[in-house]
Amino acid sequence: MAIHDTSSVVGATAAYGSEALAVGTVVKLARALWIVPLALAFSLLHQSHERAKTPPFILAFVAACLHSLFPHPNPLWTALAGIARQALTVTLFLIGAGLSRPLLQRVGFAPLTLGISLWLLAGTLSLAAVRLG
Repeated sequence: MAIHDTSSVVGATAAYGSEALAVGTVVKLARALWIVPLALAFSLLHQSHERAKTPPFILAFVAACLHSLFPHPNPLWTALAGIARQALTVTLFLIGAGLSRPLLQRVGFAPLTLGISLWLLAGTLSLAAVRLG
């Protein structure tokens, strides 16, 4: 409860295993769900006519909660869970690296390709050095 951003919660709980990761992520996202009713309540209190924006991950989390109420084996949900896991990994990497869509568009594709290539080269050489002793 003391960690404020979702990516840090995922990183911190993953160190303690898959069950801790699942519980920590659900607790953090459940806490984040309070954004919606609070935003609506404050807009009513302040008589704002602006529409509150709901982040897409909140909608996905609500869908996952609804699915957990009526669990049944479904290949579609298994595939979606795998895609979500990969998307979360990419998102956490981008957050950790301080990269955003506008920044990537401004910098261009060539530096990103160079960085990924150098990362793969360094990783491969390091792995080879460790394996060869």
